[in-house]
Amino acid sequence: MEKETIKQSLIDLQYNDDTEIAHIQADNILCQFLKELGYEDIVEEYDKIDKWYV
Repeated sequence: MEKETIKQSLIDLQYNDDTEIAHIQADNILCQFLKELGYEDIVEEYDKIDKWYV
């Protein structure tokens, strides 16, 4: 993922009226980016944290 694509995706999510869905999608975008940077182990630990949304 390119920086500008990620940035634009996060900007677009700012206008999503469904806060829960917006946060889920933002989490997915950022976690995918971290994985691409080689931080899969960090994402794995993050995924173990209970979330109030599914």
